[in-house]
Amino acid sequence: MTARELYQSRLYNSTTFRYECIGTKTSPAVRDQQRRIQREEEVLNNERILQQASKGNLVAKWSEQLEEASDRRRVKHMKEGIRQEMEMTNKELLYVRRAQLRSLLESENIQYEQELREIGKAFYKERK
Repeated sequence: MTARELYQSRLYNSTTFRYECIGTKTSPAVRDQQRRIQREEEVLNNERILQQASKGNLVAKWSEQLEEASDRRRVKHMKEGIRQEMEMTNKELLYVRRAQLRSLLESENIQYEQELREIGKAFYKERK
């Protein structure tokens, strides 16, 4: 119950200032009290508004921080995925190069053996 409602209630009027309320004019004391009650209500309403705004700001700040943290985690996971992909690509490239080099060396070896055979010579090979 607000202060104004309390003031306007019958119980309040019947127990306080009952003689001042009888006439059509209100006394200066009653008017001062009404103004004070009205100012207090305005102050309370302003405080409630400020508290609600403060809570809203806290929620917005929390939401922003949560979103930023989520973005940082997402970027971190993407970087880790890219790093792993590059690592696998490098390994695969290494295997392909080794296979090509092995193939090249084998073909050169066969070519040298043919050339040596043509002139009547051979590589020395140890028997196992």
